[in-house]
Amino acid sequence: MSILLLKLAGKTRVDKFYILLHNKSTVHYIGGIKVKQIKAILVDIDDCLLPFGESPTHECHLAFEQIGKYVEMANRGEFPLISFCSGREFNYVIPLAGLLHWPNSWSVVESGMFLYNPTRKHSKDNPLINPAYTAKYRDIFERTREQVLAMCQTLPLVPYRGKLVNIALELAEGTDLTIEECYKMIPENIRQLEEKGMISIRRSTIAIDISPATVDKASGVRFFSQYTGIPLEQILGIGDSGGDEPMLNIVDRVGCPGNAKKDCKELVKQKGGHVSPFKYAEGVLDIIRHFTGGP
Repeated sequence: MSILLLKLAGKTRVDKFYILLHNKSTVHYIGGIKVKQIKAILVDIDDCLLPFGESPTHECHLAFEQIGKYVEMANRGEFPLISFCSGREFNYVIPLAGLLHWPNSWSVVESGMFLYNPTRKHSKDNPLINPAYTAKYRDIFERTREQVLAMCQTLPLVPYRGKLVNIALELAEGTDLTIEECYKMIPENIRQLEEKGMISIRRSTIAIDISPATVDKASGVRFFSQYTGIPLEQILGIGDSGGDEPMLNIVDRVGCPGNAKKDCKELVKQKGGHVSPFKYAEGVLDIIRHFTGGP
């Protein structure tokens, strides 16, 4: 049984350590407070793991490669599972998984609609999307889609193609508006659908996501937890924006890179998580090391 002593939160006091027991045991705080060993790490992709709309730095590439080495360790059962929790669809996740050395674990995709293992090419529908749910929300969501397309005629937003269920709206080329500004300009008729509990509207740094009610990253992570048998208190969630808040709210350990939105940083701090001073993959690597003691 190997024992790894981990300093907490970068503090210099020598009496503040975790003891990590690599025998599927719990992790004990030396002061006597027990905390669970992390068994899974869920990471958002856009503007969290990788920058969107700009080239990754050399340091980002190096950090990404190190995370890939952790994935290889995880595939051998020597490290917590590393997976994505993203609004992106299957086909976007596959090549990224290849670059990250093929994590053989379930990812949460389309903001909780599905679980997907990009290595085995297997998917699982969120159990909330059952026949009764589909019958109830299909017509509502199709009408919503029509209203959203009409909204795109007045706002500089374009639908992102490729998703099976959700509607994702990205900024039109050449606009000076931001996603946050467009989010605040969503018409009242669409806002009312959310107020009535028919749809959910979330925004990240790169898109506005509209999904059927009750299905978001939180429900996707709950499904991940139920399907894999990994308790929520043993999951580390890493995100950067409002779209990640449902995930960050329900898992026990949380972190965000230095480029995260202000509200996201505040949530992470409130939960006693780790706000990395580094951006993108460098920040994700720093968070993983902070909670696991990885090299």
